[in-house]
Amino acid sequence: MSTAKRFKGYWWLPTNPECQWFGNLKWQPGESPQLKLLYRTVEEATAAPPRQAESILGLDEGGTPISVLRLGFKEGIRPEFLSEQKYIAGHAIRGLHVTSKEGFRAHRFNVWLQYLGAWVREEGFAQNDSFKINYDRPPDRSFEIARGVTVRLRHYARAFARSRQRKVTYDIVFSMERKHSFTWKQAYRSIDALIALLHFACLKRVKSTGVAFENLGHTFAVGRKRYPKKIEVFNAGIAAPLNKNLHENDFVFMFHDVETRFTRFCADWLQFCIEQREALACYYFTVYFSLPNGLRLTSITQALEAYHQRLYRPKSDVKFRERIKQLCNVQRQQIEKLVGDIEQFATVVTDSRDYYTHHHPSIRNRGTVATGVKLTILSYHLQFLFRICVLSQFGLERDRFGVLLRQIPNVIIEY
Repeated sequence: MSTAKRFKGYWWLPTNPECQWFGNLKWQPGESPQLKLLYRTVEEATAAPPRQAESILGLDEGGTPISVLRLGFKEGIRPEFLSEQKYIAGHAIRGLHVTSKEGFRAHRFNVWLQYLGAWVREEGFAQNDSFKINYDRPPDRSFEIARGVTVRLRHYARAFARSRQRKVTYDIVFSMERKHSFTWKQAYRSIDALIALLHFACLKRVKSTGVAFENLGHTFAVGRKRYPKKIEVFNAGIAAPLNKNLHENDFVFMFHDVETRFTRFCADWLQFCIEQREALACYYFTVYFSLPNGLRLTSITQALEAYHQRLYRPKSDVKFRERIKQLCNVQRQQIEKLVGDIEQFATVVTDSRDYYTHHHPSIRNRGTVATGVKLTILSYHLQFLFRICVLSQFGLERDRFGVLLRQIPNVIIEY
């Protein structure tokens, strides 16, 4: 889905549809949508577009409605006759006119995710000795995770014929439906949770490569039946598909490991992502951004402290050192093999965290503050601790191929 897009058409403010400007909207994977409007500045001059706007509506060349939300001024050019103004936007929604994210509603979303096909591993191809290749689209899988809420693994396949060539393309998407419509916030929280699920399955940076919504009140007719129109979303969070896929050995767990309990597993995972959103937000900084070692350590320790607080909910204030020791006991044998003595490890983590938070010389004089290569390794060890705690919470502590340990470098050269 995520290839560069360009839409030409007429655009206007929701509050003044009579005043329209010609322009084009363009978007590329990983970038924010950009809108360029043209308007006359002399003779029968039209009103100039505003520098900022909550939304601008439009129709592309095919008459499809487009909503551009959260626009900020980028640059403008004022020649003698025709001027142009450029915006950078937060979101572009194709297929529906909506004036704000708060007014957006949908009953279903489909999200394409990196590595999802490799995680599920259902292709539908079969080959025999006579070189005859058969393709049967695998059936969709449905899981009712709550009353009126269903998660589906859906298979898409298309066949092409050209001269003597035959081609089949297929893809797998996560779909979620609700009897009562999603708000924008609810939908994207669910999408983020599904992205997090894939991340903890492979420990890679995972991004969506396409997002499409469907609203049961926004349909088109085919004969006597009505079908929902597709509503596409374009923003900087949608990335390009990866050319390289993963092998089964690159996953901590696969779909077939949780297939028999996926309904309960998925429901618990979505609830976990809501309850632990602060811990996950801190943890993601260490995954999706290249942070200096001091900030990396601070972020992962904040993630561990927030995780412990939400998981155990202690009635009294607990020292950070005791939190680390308690989390290490979740998988004590695996942690000890990696870090050695847990008491000493908890002391080093606590003193290092205190120093890189406050930078007081008295803390560094204790001699237990990690620096240089030791600081880098300490961050990896804490990341391992956070991951093993999350996976153990869902009964996934068995790492078949040592993927968790492979994320920790064996040799680090300090220049």
